[in-house]
Amino acid sequence: MANNKPIDFGIQSFMDNVAENKPATPSVESASIAQNEVRQEVKRSPGRPAKSTQRSERIIFKLDTKSYTELSMIKVLNRLDIQDVVFAATVKFLKEFNSDKGLTAEGIELVKEIKEQYEK
Repeated sequence: MANNKPIDFGIQSFMDNVAENKPATPSVESASIAQNEVRQEVKRSPGRPAKSTQRSERIIFKLDTKSYTELSMIKVLNRLDIQDVVFAATVKFLKEFNSDKGLTAEGIELVKEIKEQYEK
């Protein structure tokens, strides 16, 4: 025959002890005051500094498929950025066809011809 006597592990006394030592729940007002104090103590850093580059705006320009392919080949073979090549071409165009009064007649005609050619 087995002896099935109950053994007291002291669990009930432990539970009573925990219930007696339970911290009081803070009121809503004291909790909100504590949160405001923590918020005031936290100082935020100014954040990551902005990158300073020469190009502050991204320039978007039109390209047809053939021109894009040629510029991509220049980029790969000569290790030049496409925007740098377009910039150089623009500077050269403006030196040749720009005056104090704006584009010359030749420059205007050239722009119109190229535009008409690629709008077809």
